[in-house]
Amino acid sequence: MDAFFASMLPPRPDAIDYLSTPIGAFIVSATDASMPGPDWGKCLEVCDFVNTNKETGAEFAFKSLHKRLLDPDPKVVYLTLVIVEACMKNCGGLFASHVSHLFMDEMINITKGSKGKKNSAEAVRLIQEWAKAFGGEQQQQQQQQQQQQQQMLIYKDTYVALKAKGLIFPLKDEEEEQEEEESGGGGPKSSSSSSSSSRSSGSGVADLASSSSSSSSSSSNTASIGGGGGGGGTRGGIKMTIGASMMPPASSGCVLTNMKEFDKLEQDVATVFDKVRI
Repeated sequence: MDAFFASMLPPRPDAIDYLSTPIGAFIVSATDASMPGPDWGKCLEVCDFVNTNKETGAEFAFKSLHKRLLDPDPKVVYLTLVIVEACMKNCGGLFASHVSHLFMDEMINITKGSKGKKNSAEAVRLIQEWAKAFGGEQQQQQQQQQQQQQQMLIYKDTYVALKAKGLIFPLKDEEEEQEEEESGGGGPKSSSSSSSSSRSSGSGVADLASSSSSSSSSSSNTASIGGGGGGGGTRGGIKMTIGASMMPPASSGCVLTNMKEFDKLEQDVATVFDKVRI
């Protein structure tokens, strides 16, 4: 049963015999040691296969070429280097992205003369060309990415500068929401304080109304100054009344004890009214 399910799984990359695949068999024929020289038509066919089958074409072609590069025959290695160079120039990053450290280690071994002087010179030349072509391109891409990131910072810098000047934005950012959560609900406190202040202001209005009503009531509760002391009197066409507020309070210790003091108070009030009339 386990063997049945194992057969349904895709083979592991290290278990694939790339030279037995259609592109591998074609590369074997294009790098045969009996060939007098490179077959440029077959080299271009390999490039077309890589560009057409973008998902697996580059991987299978590269793995097959790597296998042929390990061949001990210098003629096979030379023909393989020719196809590798063609793929690097015509397929670009699609092929170059599959180059591994093991492949480059083998290229270093070839530079040491393990596969002949001719192949050593070719390996040295190719390594230098690839460094200029792909190393510089990668560095240029990194610089472009850094420039784009720096350009994108202008939006953040503008936002922070306006926020520091007190501009209120319609949406709150994450930092503001975290500060509100950490503050423990400062909003309800302000609302309670505002309600308490409104209650205090309301009580102040009530006090003013109370004092106004009390003063109006004290004005209405007047004692007429006249012949019997309890009625109204007229002096110079002006009716004179004395309000309870003008009477000395009992708590002050000054209490009217006889009519003489009352008459004196009446004269003082009449003098005041005379001055008012004048």
